[in-house]
Amino acid sequence: MGLTISLSAQTVSSAEKDSKLQELEDVISLNSTQKNSIHKALSNRREQRTGLSHEKRTKKWDKKDMAFKKYEIEKKYHEELIRSLSKKQIAEYCNIVFAPEVDAKTNYKLSLLTEESNYSEAEISAMYQDIYKYLMLEKIVYFTYKYDYAKQKNNISRLKAIQPSVLKASNNIEKQKGYGKFISGKIQWNGK
Repeated sequence: MGLTISLSAQTVSSAEKDSKLQELEDVISLNSTQKNSIHKALSNRREQRTGLSHEKRTKKWDKKDMAFKKYEIEKKYHEELIRSLSKKQIAEYCNIVFAPEVDAKTNYKLSLLTEESNYSEAEISAMYQDIYKYLMLEKIVYFTYKYDYAKQKNNISRLKAIQPSVLKASNNIEKQKGYGKFISGKIQWNGK
């Protein structure tokens, strides 16, 4: 009975591994070297997660310690995935997978702008493109450096230099709504 359970767990993990690789291949083209590298990273991740599950069942375990171990496993997998892909592939993957999220955020930022002023369809379309491109660049940085916070912060800071003025205006409107209103160049805090 125990052997059957172990084999079915391996089959599920193998199916998960294959589905992760298939998910990537559905979005971007991978060469055989990349497939092998990602397959190996997924296998290592599966083995480490299985070991963690075994450790959890056989020892008294600290939940916080397990969370740190899971984090390290995911970090190693992600770093290997990023090393396996080219910058072009990472951008292509992000442009497809994160498109709905970036679109929603772009529409929210645009809604803040259109609440305050009237814009033509052409102006709204141009603003949408500018905001979308910038937010997608941010998303690529967050995805690429998911576990390297120093590089993530550094690259986001550098991106701020090319942030579109319409996005800055939208962010200011968002801050005004959350914290108060600008009156004569100064913020008038809500409730004061």
